[in-house]
Amino acid sequence: MKKLIGVTIMAVSLLIGGACSNKGSSDVEKNKKVSKEYQQDNQKKPFKITNVKVKVVNDKGLVGSTIIEENGKEKEIVPLALYYDMKIKHYSDKNLINFDKDDLDFKVLPDKELIKASKDAVGVNIFDDEKGLDGLGRGSGYGDFNRNRTGKINVSYDLGFTTKSGGLPVAPNKEKIKMLKENALKGVLVVIKNKKEIGRYNLNAINKID
Repeated sequence: MKKLIGVTIMAVSLLIGGACSNKGSSDVEKNKKVSKEYQQDNQKKPFKITNVKVKVVNDKGLVGSTIIEENGKEKEIVPLALYYDMKIKHYSDKNLINFDKDDLDFKVLPDKELIKASKDAVGVNIFDDEKGLDGLGRGSGYGDFNRNRTGKINVSYDLGFTTKSGGLPVAPNKEKIKMLKENALKGVLVVIKNKKEIGRYNLNAINKID
């Protein structure tokens, strides 16, 4: 089985990177501290998130695709995914990264409500890279700042596939997806540059769900 990543306007695309941990109450308490520490102190952050939208997509250009073998032939299928789309604004006139030498990654650290919503919908905590289901992945992308110092970030988490194929996880029903979306911003966005954390953002303070 091969995973193909398709990113249209993003300059960086990563799949299954980092470790988004689910360690019970310790992570929940950590999130509370992070929210208080980072929500107001923007100057310690590399950029400001001006808008965030959460949607569920089934779009190869946004979340890539998977190649499986079925009846002796290769078949390309696209996962249903929880997709975070964020607009950001830079504080300085410098680019956030050097694309020739820097790596940039993003992940969501969920609070207890979002962890529960994920387990109810998919059966596992999709935000935990180490304990997810086979065939499901995380992707992230980044569009560097333009002349107006604005850019874009996206983070996606596969939920499953709309058709039964190759024993891969099947996507949850509409009701479960609805509950997951309603809780999708109950967490913190973690920004990682060259394997070092450089910022955290309380997503629940920027609430926009399509």
